[in-house]
Amino acid sequence: MPLQTLRCGISGLLGAKDFSGERGGAHCRSRGERGLCISESPINVAHVPDQPDPPRKNYGFKPKEFERVNAPRSEAGEPHDTPPPANDVFAIQRELREREIAAGLDELAPSHRPNWRRRKRDYWVTMILLNGVGLPLAIWGYRTQNAVLFVYCLAGLVIADLALTWIMWVLLDDY
Repeated sequence: MPLQTLRCGISGLLGAKDFSGERGGAHCRSRGERGLCISESPINVAHVPDQPDPPRKNYGFKPKEFERVNAPRSEAGEPHDTPPPANDVFAIQRELREREIAAGLDELAPSHRPNWRRRKRDYWVTMILLNGVGLPLAIWGYRTQNAVLFVYCLAGLVIADLALTWIMWVLLDDY
């Protein structure tokens, strides 16, 4: 007879019967054993005959059916020998050019001269406003011995002045 191994604690918790017929592994506890219980009762497993595999399914695409809407050219009466009409690119460009000249789009506009005085005025007004706010704050921070306010105001003034100069004279187009 084959030996079978069970955990008494698990079978006791689950309340299952062990193979010896006693409930919860009591035969182990009655003998003072812990851990694995060994029972010599045979396992009754009914022999299940193998069933044949079901027939294999063949997957595939269904046949395509197209509805013919247009008749072929040979049935329509057109011969296959006629070439399509040629596109004359130069004639199309000549026609577009004549339309532009007729609309007056061919004439050159006067060149745009930037107004440097306006840009200088905007630059200096903005620079005076920035420094007019930041510089008195920095001086007040210096007189009151507030180092944080003094350093932050000076750093802000340097960054703002450099950014304004860069934006006005490098990044902006003529206006």
